[in-house]
Amino acid sequence: MQKKNHELSRMLNLPSIWRVACHTDNVGPGSTFVAIKGDTFDGINFLSMAIKKGAKRIVVDDGARLPQKVVSFINERNVLLSRVSDTRLALAQLSAEAYNHPANKLKLTAITGTKGKTTTAYIAHHMLQQAGLRVALLTSVENKIGQSSFKAPLTTAQPDYLHMFFDVCVQQNITHVVMEVAAQALSLHRVYGLQFDVAAFTNFAHEHMEFYASMNAYYDAKCLLLNHLKPQAPLIINADDKALKNIDYEHIQPIALGDVDAMQVTPKIMCTLILDRQTHVVRAPYLMGVFNLYNILCAIHIVRLCSISMKVIESLATFKGVPGRMQKHVLPNGASCFIDYAHTPDSYQHVLSLLRSLTDHLIVVFGCGGLRDKVKRPLMGNVAAHFADIVILANDNPRTESPDEIINDIKQGIKEEEMHKIMVVLNRDEAIKKAYACSRKDAIIAILGKGPDAYQIIGATRHDFSDTQVVTQLN
Repeated sequence: MQKKNHELSRMLNLPSIWRVACHTDNVGPGSTFVAIKGDTFDGINFLSMAIKKGAKRIVVDDGARLPQKVVSFINERNVLLSRVSDTRLALAQLSAEAYNHPANKLKLTAITGTKGKTTTAYIAHHMLQQAGLRVALLTSVENKIGQSSFKAPLTTAQPDYLHMFFDVCVQQNITHVVMEVAAQALSLHRVYGLQFDVAAFTNFAHEHMEFYASMNAYYDAKCLLLNHLKPQAPLIINADDKALKNIDYEHIQPIALGDVDAMQVTPKIMCTLILDRQTHVVRAPYLMGVFNLYNILCAIHIVRLCSISMKVIESLATFKGVPGRMQKHVLPNGASCFIDYAHTPDSYQHVLSLLRSLTDHLIVVFGCGGLRDKVKRPLMGNVAAHFADIVILANDNPRTESPDEIINDIKQGIKEEEMHKIMVVLNRDEAIKKAYACSRKDAIIAILGKGPDAYQIIGATRHDFSDTQVVTQLN
């Protein structure tokens, strides 16, 4: 019976038609369609399509002006038209109501922070599963219910997806959900109405200046998570991060390297941890670096606060890592390649300083996303050129921004005496192959920015592309 249940779990599919939806792909007979105005599309322009697909209720902003043709279509099909002051809030409220508030039947853990959210979530999920719990996962890499994996629409999905997902979790007897909560998700009400049993704030550093007016605004957005904690819910924070020292919350659970003894972080993590006056041996052979030790400490405290025996720490020995996070490949010529999602100056500092310590020949391949934070581009260029012997600048997701302008922005941060290290190969496939051609035995190639992504956005077109696939085909 256990084997049969396991097989059924692997066959699990999420419904494609939702009771409430903000995208017409998920609208069907009886759905409520909420018209959200985004950066690229305005839901108002898709009202007729939603009605044709069977929507019985349409929700729009108070001030939305509807074409007379659409109004007539609404009346003709006997569709309920609702006007609200904030369609994003309405999307969250209506989605929760449509599924009878499934999140209230689950133990929710939220992880926010500039870096480490995904890895921390994966580690916590792994340990909770190893402890025998039925666990779901919501991350930027993938979403999981039991053993079933689904594509992640966003770091933190829209609330129509979230509540549909939570409803399936309840149906599948899931008890715990570990989820990443991005700053934008807090600002745009994606987690409105959710109350978390445990939360973690991994760190804070420069990011998302394309969305927030200042670092202070970005920080304030992260701190909105405090409004989503249940009474007396613990908040785990990195006490070694000075940016987090002034968080005003009564139930803080600090983590720090001071809790660790006999620390080894390369080529694998091994240390002893003092917790509740007891010593625990931590062995994580597939992870390395101080930044991952912080992720481990955070995940251990999440599990501890879920009232799980600390014997589960032993299961870290079987945690294989996260796709696209310091993912190592040994290349045919004896060099090694690490694919990582790092896309901030602080992440570059941590990743590249670690890799620099492991080789005397470091090659870095990276670019920066178009239509995203421009302030960080020269900062990332500066860090890459400081640590690398060779830097190959390539396309990331340039989108509709000029790739040449993105490269020029990166170069602005590179010192004149380090410009000899720089090559520009915009085609990312060719850039990776060029890096391999420049490498030798014991060299390390760092391919940064896209991690597990299986696509590249050039212009307005989304192309199939995977750093991992290119690397595995090198010869």
